[in-house]
Amino acid sequence: MPRPPSRSSTPRPPSGGGNARGRAAAGRLQAAQRSFERSTVALRKAAFDHVDRQVFLSTALRASIERLARPPAQT
Repeated sequence: MPRPPSRSSTPRPPSGGGNARGRAAAGRLQAAQRSFERSTVALRKAAFDHVDRQVFLSTALRASIERLARPPAQT
């Protein structure tokens, strides 16, 4: 029985190199995923560091405001 025509109009790549190209593409994808994950970790760390600095600055500012709000000490 004859095989029905393919529905795809795109020609297939030669059978010898398709597998190597697939592995290369998979390797590039994995490298991009690792890079993205490292960037995400770095961004998260920077955000937490920023929040920590804001807490420290807020505490220092409140202490300064409270100190300035007190009446001057009499000597």
